[in-house]
Amino acid sequence: MDSLKGKVAILTGASSGIGAGVAIHLAGHGCKLLLTGKTQEKLDKVATECRKSGLSADDVDTLSGDITTHATRMLVIEKAIERWDKIDILFNNSGIMCNMSLVDVSKVDYDLTFDNNVRCHVLMAKAALPHLVKTKGCIINNSSSASVNASVEQGVFCMTKAALDMFTKCFAREVGPLGVRVNSINPGIIDTHLERRKDDRMKEDAFYHQWLDANAGSVPLGRTGNSLDCAKAVAFLASDAASYVTGQTLFVDGGRNIVAVEKVKVDQVGSR
Repeated sequence: MDSLKGKVAILTGASSGIGAGVAIHLAGHGCKLLLTGKTQEKLDKVATECRKSGLSADDVDTLSGDITTHATRMLVIEKAIERWDKIDILFNNSGIMCNMSLVDVSKVDYDLTFDNNVRCHVLMAKAALPHLVKTKGCIINNSSSASVNASVEQGVFCMTKAALDMFTKCFAREVGPLGVRVNSINPGIIDTHLERRKDDRMKEDAFYHQWLDANAGSVPLGRTGNSLDCAKAVAFLASDAASYVTGQTLFVDGGRNIVAVEKVKVDQVGSR
């Protein structure tokens, strides 16, 4: 991944979870980083970890704010250009859950989820595009395996990720002739704070790890994922190793999305 050294990367939602993991991993490959998120204190901690990977103080910067607003998006672009005069990589990572059924979800929650999971990524990509054209850079969207798996109580979330996948493909077709690549990673069950927000019981460590272990059984590789798994996928897609890869949705889920609901076997009839 030597091709990443010196590249300028903007990461949204970089204060924790997958975003933080990707930031630290890219730092290890010598990328210059602009980390964005809502909480400055958390961003500062991630920036410190990035510097431990060998980056100088000048190679990592932060900006806190709400990426769903036009003002914050413009500040992010301006700060990257002022500091390094280019943008090579945009990692659209920020997002929220919506643990409500489609029957019960309110218009407010519906709009909020689409604003955070789709709209802001589309607009961030558009804002960064002129600079990415100059560097023949790339956009990587953080989607989800939920984009292809219908889920009860998470219908709106699934819909946003399906929309984000289609944006990835459509935008890749539009900007490919300009030399810009657009791909997504589609994580499965990843051990992050986002999973723990699904249910109050998940805040208890014992219950949460029991939940992870239970879900590992549905993964062909036999384990749930972590932020480093996602970070390695992002690094690949951002590197020259993926120079002929665009419009793709890379599932980082241990193979979970290929597992179908098993038919009841003949000898199981009557035993259930």
